[in-house]
Amino acid sequence: LRMALGLVTFRLLFQSLSPEQFGFWSLLWAIFGYGILLDFGLGYAAQKRVAELSVRKDWDQLSRVLSTILCFHIVSAIVAASIGFAFSDTLVDFFQVSPANHDAFRHILQVFLVGIGVAFPLGVFPEILQGQQRITTANNVAMVSMLANFAVVATCVFFKLSFLTLVVLALLCILIPYVSAAWLAMRHMPEVRIRFRNFSRAAL
Repeated sequence: LRMALGLVTFRLLFQSLSPEQFGFWSLLWAIFGYGILLDFGLGYAAQKRVAELSVRKDWDQLSRVLSTILCFHIVSAIVAASIGFAFSDTLVDFFQVSPANHDAFRHILQVFLVGIGVAFPLGVFPEILQGQQRITTANNVAMVSMLANFAVVATCVFFKLSFLTLVVLALLCILIPYVSAAWLAMRHMPEVRIRFRNFSRAAL
């Protein structure tokens, strides 16, 4: 499904966006791809520790582990998004955006960084679902996200909506499934409490 929709989505965007818009769109999602490196493997750690500690019913330790991972991700996202936001004008110049699109693309970059900054910490919850051995649920959430993204692209192309609208709706297609995954994951382990005060350097 990912490959099939990816091919069709690529064709739609390539045909409907200007060359500069298409290049900037590709660049934004490349930034998102490299931003995942800030995870430092903690998503897989969350998956592993949820599987282990759920079996032992060690909810206090699991609360510390997940709180620590989420706190680290939140701080990383705030730092990365803040740097990108502060230097957005410089970044747009560096990417040699034309003067006609400079201000619009800088605004889009700022919106994108804020959206990804919010989404990044939530990305751990699909991993938690897998740690709970609810892999089908995690896959279904991912599938809904892919279908929603395709529907958004097709709608924007058909109705000729703005480039900013396309970016915002695409971000929502990431955020809403992540929030859904968070609700599904935490409902399955009500004993776990994710709190800033549960942050543990030793657990990190």
